[in-house]
Amino acid sequence: MVGSPCRSSRLPGVRHAVPTLVVLFMCAHGAHHLVTALPVPLLPFIRNEFGLDYTQAALVVSAFSVPYGIAQMPSGWLADRIGPRLLLLMGTSGIAAAALLVGVSTNYMMLLSFLVLMGLLGGGYHPSAPSVIIGATEPSRRGRTLGLHMLGGSMVHFIAPMVAAALATAWGWRSPFVALSIPSVAFGIVFYVFLGRRARRVAQEATSEDTHVESGAVMGRWQSVGAVVVLSCFTTAFVLSAASFCPLFLVDFYGYQEQEGAAAISLIYSAGLWAAPLGGYVSDRIGRLKVISTVGL
Repeated sequence: MVGSPCRSSRLPGVRHAVPTLVVLFMCAHGAHHLVTALPVPLLPFIRNEFGLDYTQAALVVSAFSVPYGIAQMPSGWLADRIGPRLLLLMGTSGIAAAALLVGVSTNYMMLLSFLVLMGLLGGGYHPSAPSVIIGATEPSRRGRTLGLHMLGGSMVHFIAPMVAAALATAWGWRSPFVALSIPSVAFGIVFYVFLGRRARRVAQEATSEDTHVESGAVMGRWQSVGAVVVLSCFTTAFVLSAASFCPLFLVDFYGYQEQEGAAAISLIYSAGLWAAPLGGYVSDRIGRLKVISTVGL
């Protein structure tokens, strides 16, 4: 609500442990994407087992990505009201538990159903994590801090397809979902407990640090926010819809083996290893809108 205390972080005291917080959120981002990074590289394996055509194969990706995107708006609203801690638990342990169910799917419809569940549970992570990080970081360093947070996800997106390819080759496509979901579930629970203990320990000290947002400043930013949302949605939809078919394209048109097609997607995501921290650093220097517009275009 305009003019009310800023609730971007309902985890009191995080301002006093920024380095620890950043490392933890890098790990949390990695735990979140440890399972979200699996459907695309494993698509050739899944397609072959269930005998899918291209439309049915596309539904495997869409069954996760569409609910994942839709869930983020109500999740952001919910995080503003109950705080981000529970949403972060759902976005790490919850999504990993759903991935475990994907790994035990015995037919195509069951697979799609559990992928939808993955998307719905995972939609709360990204609306919640940046608000906590921003609330704990000086304005002049927010870009690079968020860039480091993104690095955690980029590292996992780079590594997970190669690990998944190896596991799928040895034990089938279900094994990566089962094996990689277990550490994500465990980390999410530990992360939830840690944030709760820190919040309780320093709650009284942090109450005096709440900030207020002027209504004029908020209203003046809506146009910029709208432009960023439109540009982000368009570029993400365009790039990811094409990238999702890269493993199948390599297998069907260039004769790659399934494991080779799965591992090759790591080349696309490897850009995040340098682009995320560099983009954050540059945005602190020249402004966020300039970086977003340049990258989007």
